[in-house]
Amino acid sequence: MRILALLLMTLLSTPLFAAVSAQVDKNPLLAGESLTLTIRSESSKDEPDLTLLDQDFHVLGRRSSSQIRMINGHTTRTHEWLVQLRPKRIGTLRIPPIPIGSERTDAIEITVKKPDVAQGELPESYIEFEADKDSAWLREQIIVTARLYVRGDLLSGSFSEPSSPSAVIEQLGEQRESQALRGSQRYRVIERRYAVFAEQSGTLELNGPVFSGEVADSTRRSQGLFGFGTPSRSLYAAADPIRIDIKSPPANVSPWLPASDVQLSQTLSPAQGPWKSGQPLTRTITLTVAGQLHTQLPDFEPQLPPNSQSFTEPPQEKTQSDGMQLIATRSYSTAIIPGPGERLILPAVEVQWWDTQSNTLRSATLAQRELELEALPAAPVATPGTTAQTPPAPADATAPPTVIAERSSGAVDWRWQVAAVTCAAGWLGTVLAWLWQTRRRERVTRTPRDDADKRTTVQSLKSGDAKTCRQAMLQWARQRTGRTMRLEQLQQLSNDPELAAALAALDAAVYGGGNDFAREPLIRLVRNHTPAKPRSSSAESLPSLYPE
Repeated sequence: MRILALLLMTLLSTPLFAAVSAQVDKNPLLAGESLTLTIRSESSKDEPDLTLLDQDFHVLGRRSSSQIRMINGHTTRTHEWLVQLRPKRIGTLRIPPIPIGSERTDAIEITVKKPDVAQGELPESYIEFEADKDSAWLREQIIVTARLYVRGDLLSGSFSEPSSPSAVIEQLGEQRESQALRGSQRYRVIERRYAVFAEQSGTLELNGPVFSGEVADSTRRSQGLFGFGTPSRSLYAAADPIRIDIKSPPANVSPWLPASDVQLSQTLSPAQGPWKSGQPLTRTITLTVAGQLHTQLPDFEPQLPPNSQSFTEPPQEKTQSDGMQLIATRSYSTAIIPGPGERLILPAVEVQWWDTQSNTLRSATLAQRELELEALPAAPVATPGTTAQTPPAPADATAPPTVIAERSSGAVDWRWQVAAVTCAAGWLGTVLAWLWQTRRRERVTRTPRDDADKRTTVQSLKSGDAKTCRQAMLQWARQRTGRTMRLEQLQQLSNDPELAAALAALDAAVYGGGNDFAREPLIRLVRNHTPAKPRSSSAESLPSLYPE
């Protein structure tokens, strides 16, 4: 009987002990997919130790909930934790037993495999990452393309760029978005193109881009206090790295400029002749390289023309993209003043480059160019008392030279007269304009609004009632003195003996309800008042710094 009683007590007390369990929402997984681990405890309030998951999984997020149920007087408390996990690698992974208080969950084995597109195994998100060549020369342009495929309603996400410590990577243009059908599934496709330039010979390992984001999850309930909010789940995709063989430049090639095309061009300003000795012109030479960065272009500063004064400005350089490749340019502008002579020789320019398409050494060349120069006409020499014009040559070479007629001693060149009169008129006009502006500023400073204020106030005093007149007088006084005054204080603005009585009568009329007051003293005050002159800012008006 004692044994039976003990067994019965054990059975009745079993629900009181903590029972924990763990399960996953999917198994096996495709690479890039995440899973949800659900941990449930029926009595323990302790938090589960999730650090044991770090060996094989990334913990993307977690949330918890609690429930209390009462059935026939029996109370049951259930605590639940939902943990989102992303596998770190492909293969068989293990979710170890997770302790909760004194209990532990069972271990779970997870299988992660690559998707087989031919068999219709397509993850919710994945990345295609490819290069346009398996081998390239050092600093040759390599075009890589990254395409992100996402299934479902994408709520948010980040899409990183490829990376490598031994390469320069530049994005080509803007990303492109489209739709694609893979099997029976429709995907949103985000495509980016990059130009990659290896900086070291050997094997270039290019790390692929990584995507992480959130998509709407229609299989779960809405979140939030009242069930609002869009339920979501995390997505993750990572591209496998790309390895490219990088070849060293040939030993006999220097400078090293790998490219798909190189062009040299030049412009002259003025573009068409005649060019003349002593008159400046500008020569601009531009190097355009397809499939290269401007930082990799060699210095090819052109030679200066002989028999000239020349100066070459610092080069202007830039790199731009046409969406398919990078194009680098470098321009040199040289200011040239030709010296005496009939020709100006512009030296030839040559730049060697390595053709990456034919794997041959080639040259871009600007041929030497000769410009025909015209001599400038000799400047006329004018001496006092003689004309500056040279008479025409005589028909007979043996004839005696023509004698230049002298001007009379009192004659003056009419051009100098016109110039002098023009300068004098301009100077006189400037003085008059300055005087007019000075007087105008003084006039505006003296009376910017005096006349208008006086007319308005006088009109109010002539035809307005007592309240209107009182308000007009106070407003006029504030504008004239710059301070607010009481009506009786206005008698300080004039020595008129009738003003004080007129102000008192106006004040009595306002509060007595009548209009019987003397208006003429008030009108005289407004018309005749002169504002006090501002105090001098000279040193004599300042108080002594050290008073005695």
